[in-house]
Amino acid sequence: MITERNYPWGQNSGIENIDFNKLPELLYQGDYQVILIVGPNGVGKGTIVEGLVDRNEGMVQVSRTTTKSIQIINSQYHQVTEHFFFDAINRGDFIEWSKYGQGYYGTTIHDITQSLEKGKRLIIDVDLDGGLILREFFKKLGVEVYDCFVSPIGYEGLKRDGGIKNALIELQRRLAVRDREDSMEEFEGRLRNARPTLLRAGEFSYYIANLSNQAEESVKAIEKLIGKGR
Repeated sequence: MITERNYPWGQNSGIENIDFNKLPELLYQGDYQVILIVGPNGVGKGTIVEGLVDRNEGMVQVSRTTTKSIQIINSQYHQVTEHFFFDAINRGDFIEWSKYGQGYYGTTIHDITQSLEKGKRLIIDVDLDGGLILREFFKKLGVEVYDCFVSPIGYEGLKRDGGIKNALIELQRRLAVRDREDSMEEFEGRLRNARPTLLRAGEFSYYIANLSNQAEESVKAIEKLIGKGR
């Protein structure tokens, strides 16, 4: 029986591990868009994704694969055992995968193709390093990619002295009031990971300031970016 391996936390994959010759033809058609939503926990990525899917016909959220126990019905993930997850790694099923918090997370080729059968605008809520791999993957396929970094404060505010600290204070406030049953260990872990994530905002092409209680404005900003009328 396969047991947990000695994988480090964070991203454990890379585009060099993907055999592009074995990808389904559907992925090469290139007649679709991919919107990547990246940012620290608590910034409101889920609310933005929900708003985009609700308002835009043909937009589909890609469900990712995880070993973490899912307590509520959640279309963002489908849960598998660690045994299944490790077998999928060996088969080369994952585009990207990571060990994070209390579980493993990843995006499989099947996750993408299954979503493409439902719509031509794919939206993926993903961690930072996974987002960079997915961006490179889709660009290599010739697909239109919009990689969006979501922050709790404006870009100029983040770049000022003390900007990261102010963003962390806002994230802490949002995490504290969010209706979740995370353990204190998880809560503190999310805050620890937020700082290095915010410091890498410049690695993404588009910056979305998701200010408090203004998620609809963030949704509209992304719609304008991708060309809603397409």
